[in-house]
Amino acid sequence: GQGEPFANYDEVLKALRILNDPDGIGIGARHLTVSTSGVIPGIRKFADIPEQFTLAVSLHSAIQSTRNKLMPGVKKYTLLRLHEALQLYTEKTGRRPTYEYAMIEGVNDTNPEMQALCDFCEGTLCHVNLIQLNDIEGSPLKPSPIHKVEDLQRRLESRGIETTIRNSRGNDIELLADSLAALQSSEERIGELHPKTFHVKHRTTPVAEYATGVVSIIDINFESAATCPIFYGQNKGSLSRESDKDPSKYAE
Repeated sequence: GQGEPFANYDEVLKALRILNDPDGIGIGARHLTVSTSGVIPGIRKFADIPEQFTLAVSLHSAIQSTRNKLMPGVKKYTLLRLHEALQLYTEKTGRRPTYEYAMIEGVNDTNPEMQALCDFCEGTLCHVNLIQLNDIEGSPLKPSPIHKVEDLQRRLESRGIETTIRNSRGNDIELLADSLAALQSSEERIGELHPKTFHVKHRTTPVAEYATGVVSIIDINFESAATCPIFYGQNKGSLSRESDKDPSKYAE
């Protein structure tokens, strides 16, 4: 996750086209997903491009007050307007957006929250990804128990909404990083041995520690359209760049 992609729309689109170009990386457009925290002007522009890139929206709650707390950076883009923009997107493109929903115990897994999500999705072209929040020691936020995740999946599917329960990738990454750490006590040495894994560990930990909005950039999907959420505004130590900035300042 490197920031809100639609806060740097033109450069993200250039990158997508390079990745898709047969003379570039040559990845099929449908295997390239842009995940947004819900920046409506970007969604509208994305609906007008000819390529069949796919769209994911970090939703995480269909109740405005809850979503504002989880994702304050995009609270100016209300759920009503977001729903309208997504309807426009599906009408123009015929493509099914994915809604990412990281389930947090006692926050967005209550009966009213589940009902609101079903209401938000019913009758629309969409796919819902349910994800248990990463369980991080010391964090006040805990993942929903699996029976609640499965209950929400049943509720959504009973109303004709395509739903997948996705395994949390962060825990697997953390385990891998911890295994590497066991081999070497020095973090600097781990970085030398396996810099990419070391980097992922330290950027992944805040993902589950904080839930203040979700921003992932481009997800290259070779087998499935699955995006990995990175909670907005909390990637400590991330590089300063245009796409890390608060998307709420971007006017429509």
